Amino acid sequence: MQLTTNDLVISWQDLRRRPLEENTNGWRSRYPIPSNNQILLAVNQEGNPALLLREIGKVNTPSFRCPELDVQLIKLNDAYGANTYLTIVCQNIELEIVFALVSVRMLDQVCKGQSALTALEETLKEFRRLLRGQSEISAEKAIGLIGELLVLEKLLNISSSAWRGWVGPNSDPRDFRFGSCEVECKSSRNSQDPKVEVHGYLQLDPAEGQTLSLAHIILDSDVNGQITVPSLVSNLLPIVSDAQGFLDQLEKVSYIHDHPKPWLNHTYTLISLGIYMVKDGFPRLTANSIPNGLPLGITSLNYSIRMSYAAPYRIDVNDWLQAIKEEIYNEI
Repeated sequence: MQLTTNDLVISWQDLRRRPLEENTNGWRSRYPIPSNNQILLAVNQEGNPALLLREIGKVNTPSFRCPELDVQLIKLNDAYGANTYLTIVCQNIELEIVFALVSVRMLDQVCKGQSALTALEETLKEFRRLLRGQSEISAEKAIGLIGELLVLEKLLNISSSAWRGWVGPNSDPRDFRFGSCEVECKSSRNSQDPKVEVHGYLQLDPAEGQTLSLAHIILDSDVNGQITVPSLVSNLLPIVSDAQGFLDQLEKVSYIHDHPKPWLNHTYTLISLGIYMVKDGFPRLTANSIPNGLPLGITSLNYSIRMSYAAPYRIDVNDWLQAIKEEIYNEI
């Protein structure tokens, strides 16, 4: 049986309710993960959630340093006698959900045959990434994700499986991809002269045989605004064909559904959502603009587009949805 994030949280809550035991070396209680008696769930005397890994070989604990986690080697008496355990304790109870999330991934990898030590290394990397993302939610990051979710909301009107075409979180150069149709999303704040930022001079230069649409979302920062990342996610979850798969995509962009607080400070009102066909004449740079590539020593080139110059390429959103409907059905 595969454990879930919720299973771990409930287990830690259960352990906290148990009475203190004698000779537990500072641990309130512990019990083994089903099907793997080398990994224990535990809470310490302060009630902090923890994982205990038994008999994992030689360990250099300083290499496992991680903010908000305490990693140590300790000796514990268990059913097998005195054994060495590597303990991983989440020191901030408010991060229990995040800790449970990465712990589930680690346990899944161990069950698939990966060594506990290797799985732990990957878990700590993931925890650092999620922690960094949770503590550094900028307005730019929030409006970028809001824009993509607003576009996804429209695509889900075609198919509940359209979320599978949301490939940006997979480090794809496009935000959405359906067969030969590619979609790039750009969000900007409301202004008299809206602009979008293009990252890389080839970002709006589709490969041969591909068509590229640009979705431009204009948002107004509003303390009373009804649009936030958590509100959009809550609206989309009942619609998508695979809620867990969708949540997994969100986690790749540092959004954890059970820990939405860092995103709640960013509230907006939607001003407009426009679709533009990126083709000959659209204001952009392409490979033909710089036929010899970037000059030696220049590693990247970002630029801005004044969207008023793109007005002739704007199309009706419903016409756009109709045009890509067949590609969505074929792809998913």
